[in-house]
Amino acid sequence: MKNIATIILAAGEGTRMRSSLPKVLHNICGKPMLEYLIDNVNSIGIKKIVVIIGHKAELVKKQIGGIKCIVQNELLGTGDAVSKARSALLKDNKIDNILILYGDTPLLSQDIIKKLVEKHISSGAGATLLTAQLKNPTGYGRVIRSSGKKIVKIVEELDASIYEKVTEEINVGVYCFSKKALFYSLEKIKPNNEKEEYYLTDTIEVLTKSNIPVESVTTNDSEEFLGVNTRVELGKAELVMRRRILNKIMDGGVTVIDPDNTYIEHGVEIKEDRAFCKIKARDCYRR
Repeated sequence: MKNIATIILAAGEGTRMRSSLPKVLHNICGKPMLEYLIDNVNSIGIKKIVVIIGHKAELVKKQIGGIKCIVQNELLGTGDAVSKARSALLKDNKIDNILILYGDTPLLSQDIIKKLVEKHISSGAGATLLTAQLKNPTGYGRVIRSSGKKIVKIVEELDASIYEKVTEEINVGVYCFSKKALFYSLEKIKPNNEKEEYYLTDTIEVLTKSNIPVESVTTNDSEEFLGVNTRVELGKAELVMRRRILNKIMDGGVTVIDPDNTYIEHGVEIKEDRAFCKIKARDCYRR
């Protein structure tokens, strides 16, 4: 895809992981979670990537060598983080649209990312976001729509009213903006919230109040937007990714005798008409 750049937000410390390793460098099936996003973006033809780093920035930069990194020295919120890429992208006349992803959502598939970008480009919207419907939306920002079903704003849970909290449509945290709309709206947001941070989500209300259209794509797959903030969530992501890997291998003509106890890392290639099993806690391979 031409004329699109990607910003990946990866500056957070991830304190709930209780680890000296930056959160986005924790492995899932043998591969750092941040690299899944980079590979998926590359796979749909987006080559210009900017990663916003902060906590233990040098470790992250070393791991993803060759990718442009910008340091967010003070963690003042997601809006501030995206603003750090302004000078790198605003003057690039080859870039018209900007995809924004969070570095701790490694299960996003290239298919849903591509669908979002295509909807954004075809609609001509100022911004297009990924949403989902959840019966229990606790912990997520709510997507607030008008009576005509147009997106009005996103409200973070800490700042939501009792009426807004019952909204079941949630913001997944994947966006595609026109470059002009993004940097226009970032200049307008203020840290008027419980955390006193610059929220990227506040740009949506800025755009709608300026009569700049905002569109959305909905996913029904809750695994797509599993955020990894704890070791428990890391384990859940590992299970999902392992199942995806095994399903792909089996679809390619490989027999996996006991999928629940077979562990194959990302990137391993196996020819068809082979079989894998698990015996006495040790992987075995046989023709």
